[in-house]
Amino acid sequence: MHPALESALDQNDGVLLPGDRAESLVGRGALQQAVSLGEVLRVRRGVYAHAAVDREIVRASRVGGVLAGHSACRLLGLWRLPAPEGDALVVSVPATTGRLRDPDDPSRPLARRSGRVRVLHDAQRLDPQRERLVVGVATCVTQVIRMHSPELGLAVLDSSLRLPEHRRPLLNDLREHLPARCSRVLALADARAESGTESILRWRLTEAGIPFVIQE
Repeated sequence: MHPALESALDQNDGVLLPGDRAESLVGRGALQQAVSLGEVLRVRRGVYAHAAVDREIVRASRVGGVLAGHSACRLLGLWRLPAPEGDALVVSVPATTGRLRDPDDPSRPLARRSGRVRVLHDAQRLDPQRERLVVGVATCVTQVIRMHSPELGLAVLDSSLRLPEHRRPLLNDLREHLPARCSRVLALADARAESGTESILRWRLTEAGIPFVIQE
């Protein structure tokens, strides 16, 4: 791979977006050669990714946005939603974006109301440096709580509180970005839960008025 291209990819987490101006940065010839050798993927117009970049990041970038919601849980070390709730690819895009593409075929526009992709028009609120390819933990947890049932939101929230301290979201920060209807999920958050299944059971028992004690 051309040294300039390799350096540019290393500095940008393996993906060059339109704003990075890949062709002018490293030259069209170097890009075409890397693509023909299978070292780099042409994701969509103006977007190139190292062949080793996670497939779901590539698919979200092909749509035209950032990997988000439950689709980001695996990469962030959070509890993953089971099928069918966790099947659709979730992508955050700017509110005014256009020309969204199919996640597996850049020659096709994204089908309206596609059950395979869920588009969130909230990318304008993302950190352009830290969330250029994948949303952060706090954003992911907020999106999941908004999108899914309270018990699934609680399972993902609890798992985020088990992350290393410097990566855990602050409940007060989450509260500022969630509607009042989600307050009970935040109130029941507990880092001692050892699995998503336990968090779901705790929610269901609590809602039924049955005491639930987490074993220390």
